[in-house]
Amino acid sequence: MGGIYFNIWSCSNCDYTSRSVSGPFRVEPKVGTPKAKIEYRWCNDCKAIQRTFTGEGDAIIPGKEPDSPINSWEFSSIEDFEKTIKKLELKKKNNIFFFLTKDAKKLKKYYESKVLCDKYTQENLVFYKNLKPKPKCLICGGTKVGNLPYDLDTHSCGGKFVLKDSGRLGSVGQFEVITYTSDGIATSEMRNMR
Repeated sequence: MGGIYFNIWSCSNCDYTSRSVSGPFRVEPKVGTPKAKIEYRWCNDCKAIQRTFTGEGDAIIPGKEPDSPINSWEFSSIEDFEKTIKKLELKKKNNIFFFLTKDAKKLKKYYESKVLCDKYTQENLVFYKNLKPKPKCLICGGTKVGNLPYDLDTHSCGGKFVLKDSGRLGSVGQFEVITYTSDGIATSEMRNMR
């Protein structure tokens, strides 16, 4: 069973508050669609901060690229990946027999993954730059969304959006999967937790 997690959003200048479910869910491109950047932004139609298709290409995290030579769960961010590479490079520098170790094989796979990630990331960026799709709310499909992520945007009263609180509501046996097309058209389905 997974937990239902939520965010409470507020405004620094007025009494605006809203709550949105922050998990469990997954947002991913439909098969054959390049990965786009997804951000929390203000949606004028929902009158809330929602997950938004930005219409911009996004970076691929090592392990998440097609045909990856490494496991998808090894890294949660590009920063984690780069820290691991630096540690292994330091070991390599300080050990003349490094090429005989398991770490040498790992480092080779990580570099293979990095080359693939760089390739797919560049393709994503060029694809969306040429396509120029409008940003869209992944919840309602509206195009009246903020141009900036919530933490850099301002509310209609002039205040700043603030992530006020997060928490857990309970447990569920399913999670939501939102898939999107290259035009930001989203579909949602529930899947069972395994």
